[in-house]
Amino acid sequence: ILQQPILTPEWKFRALIDRARRYALDHQFEAAIADFSAAIKLEPQNKVGWLERTRIYVVIGDFRRAQTDTNTLLSMDANDPMLLNNSCWLHAALRELDAAMADCSKSLALKPNAQTPWTALDLRAFASMLIARLSMPTMPHWPSIREIRHRFTFVA
Repeated sequence: ILQQPILTPEWKFRALIDRARRYALDHQFEAAIADFSAAIKLEPQNKVGWLERTRIYVVIGDFRRAQTDTNTLLSMDANDPMLLNNSCWLHAALRELDAAMADCSKSLALKPNAQTPWTALDLRAFASMLIARLSMPTMPHWPSIREIRHRFTFVA
């Protein structure tokens, strides 16, 4: 008779992801990040852990770590329009506007008729707006990334 259930790495991965999602729903973001990180260590090629942790980083406003995770995901699949779209948004949030425009353009080229919120076309316009804002110091107030973040649905 076994004293403890046998957890395969796949089952442990799923358990960590499920618990991290519960933490996130309870706004326990550091605990969620810890469990997503543990899941990533178990299955580093599984995109789920990376995507979920990226979402948490966006929610807490840590765009730099979100971009780092997105870059890791893009190293696994450089032609994923959804990842490129996410990367575009994150680059724009970090005011890395040339990179934002490049990722938006590549995402649009791969999936020109995307019908999701904040598609690359929207994001490319947003990055253009930011470029104009930065080059024209007398521009009226436009919403910042933090001000509009609550309206953003991170595509996954």
